[in-house]
Amino acid sequence: MKLIVHIPDDMIEPVKDKLPPPEVGTLEAIALDAILGYLHRLEHGTDSKVN
Repeated sequence: MKLIVHIPDDMIEPVKDKLPPPEVGTLEAIALDAILGYLHRLEHGTDSKVN
């Protein structure tokens, strides 16, 4: 499965100077962790609401 996550520019703009360089892959790792966590909660029937 290919998954593309789009983050609006207006959310990135205020923090762009604090973000790690793209080649580090930190944001991808965070996104993947969040998505896998959500899928795990769905699979196990736990509360999947975003708080």
